[in-house]
Amino acid sequence: MIGTALVAKAHGHGWRRIAADLDRPPATVRRWLRAARGRHLAWLRHQAEQCAALLDREVLADLPAQLTELGDALAALGAAVAAWRRRNARHAEAWTLIGAFADDY
Repeated sequence: MIGTALVAKAHGHGWRRIAADLDRPPATVRRWLRAARGRHLAWLRHQAEQCAALLDREVLADLPAQLTELGDALAALGAAVAAWRRRNARHAEAWTLIGAFADDY
């Protein structure tokens, strides 16, 4: 649910709309979005880039710049997911892997 909110935010949606779309309390969604900015967001992007580089450095070579820092972090996380799936030749849920990347790398 949090990941869906972050993607919606990266696409320019506001917290009220995201809360309504996800049928979640606005205060909860606002808290999720506030947690994904500043140093924490930079750390998350760094973790994703580090993980992707360890698994398959090439996935970072063509990573397009996004319109926001959140978009850049989500793109890096997506690249890390793709690298993990390619290296391990199996599927795992993206947000499960992202949680592991944030904890383990």
